[in-house]
Amino acid sequence: PKVIKLNNLKVYPEEALEAIRIVNSVGAQRGYNGLPHLLPGVNFVYGLKGETEETYQANLDFMKRVLEEGLMVRRINIRQVMAFPNTPMWEVGNAVIRKNKRLFKVYKRRMRLEVDLPMLKRVVPTWTKLRGCYVEKRGGGGTYARQAGSYPILVYLPYPRAVRERIDVVVLKHGFRSVVGVESPININKAHRKLLQSIPGLSKTVALHILKRRPFNSVDEVKELIPRDLIEKLEIEV
Repeated sequence: PKVIKLNNLKVYPEEALEAIRIVNSVGAQRGYNGLPHLLPGVNFVYGLKGETEETYQANLDFMKRVLEEGLMVRRINIRQVMAFPNTPMWEVGNAVIRKNKRLFKVYKRRMRLEVDLPMLKRVVPTWTKLRGCYVEKRGGGGTYARQAGSYPILVYLPYPRAVRERIDVVVLKHGFRSVVGVESPININKAHRKLLQSIPGLSKTVALHILKRRPFNSVDEVKELIPRDLIEKLEIEV
């Protein structure tokens, strides 16, 4: 409350929480593209007048409360204030930022670990199918894709593939602000070795065995090597 009053901010924690509840009540339903229809975002600005370690802890506790209530937010932006001439912050400048440099780094990391990661797992659970991902570029031994829209989730495919195409992706793992997945459906006779090795529960030995046995003539043949539930979840075909 002290920081809110000193900096003439427009919303108190309970008001912000109620706004998140309202947006979730109408936007949390999952749509055709695999994501909730509409989710709020939260912005935290640091370096303001009156800021102390209690400020950082209060913001972290607030977001943990959002998690505990089963609510969702699409993004959490953590920023540092920029002071401009003829504004109340001009006389303060970056003095608070310099003073709390260590706190900023520590609590930003905690926010990513303790809130961002579990929140992303809630927004995009494992096995969610993200439809219409545009394959943008290759890098790091894999390929990057994302859906069209504001703040799209970055998807990493841990294998090389053609770019400038639209594909559906099944989510397998989560980072702080991105996910790892594989395209779906998967043509088992054409799938890259790294794609096969990235399928959960599929060992390198089994992946190599699949490569040696190709081509498969039917999905029934594939069932000898890959569990039925994985075939269904990933829509594996021949």
